[in-house]
Amino acid sequence: MMRRKPMLSVRFLLTGIIIAFTSSFYGCGEAKPLSADAKTGNCPVCHMKVNANDDWESEILFKGGSKVMFESPADLVEYYLEPAKYGQTEEQKNNSNVQRVTVTDYSTKKHIDGRTATLVYKSNVQSPMGSDFVAFESPEAAAAFIKQHGGSIVTLNQVTEGMLRDIK
Repeated sequence: MMRRKPMLSVRFLLTGIIIAFTSSFYGCGEAKPLSADAKTGNCPVCHMKVNANDDWESEILFKGGSKVMFESPADLVEYYLEPAKYGQTEEQKNNSNVQRVTVTDYSTKKHIDGRTATLVYKSNVQSPMGSDFVAFESPEAAAAFIKQHGGSIVTLNQVTEGMLRDIK
């Protein structure tokens, strides 16, 4: 009779270990895509938490109603250049499904159209992610910024992988 108690304890211990091990995987797998009205999310490039009102926040909205949020314009550009690498769904892995791209204007802090935004490349101003593209709604505002902080003007469609590597 005395020998059964230790065996029973070993069984409980092993059962507890198995439950703890398998439950550590609970929740793993593909994350759910963000809805278009989400106010927070995680950047798929740097994996940091992003809030819609962050000073450098950028977004891509897809035709199917999901969106991806980014900590900075550089992270958005990295995703935009290689969506198949970072997209959570098939829709998010192809830029032909993009409905809207938004970046935050450095001066006004307004969300602006990322496809028509004027980006400053290689200025001395840093985002929370370090060297970055600085977004402006108008080329005039970008030119005034460059006089003070250096850099050159590009658009989203002019950014190359080499430029991205250069600032990351």
